[in-house]
Amino acid sequence: MSVLATLSLSCLVAIEIVFPPPPLSPPPERSLLDLLEFDLPDPQLLIVVTMLVVDLASFAGLIITTLLDWVGTRHRQRQRSA
Repeated sequence: MSVLATLSLSCLVAIEIVFPPPPLSPPPERSLLDLLEFDLPDPQLLIVVTMLVVDLASFAGLIITTLLDWVGTRHRQRQRSA
């Protein structure tokens, strides 16, 4: 899962570099009612950030699972030798 998430993130970052989003213009003056409206952020950036979070979570899971497996294997080896 970590490898797939890393590949997906790499592809999305490459797409972000090749097709950059348009530059943000300064927001116009807004009234109080306009501030209550929800603006959808750039979907391309939202997907990249989401994949970054998924990649970091899967990498952390990979490290934790590897450490737990290593500790379990070491524990079994010590029991056999004793």
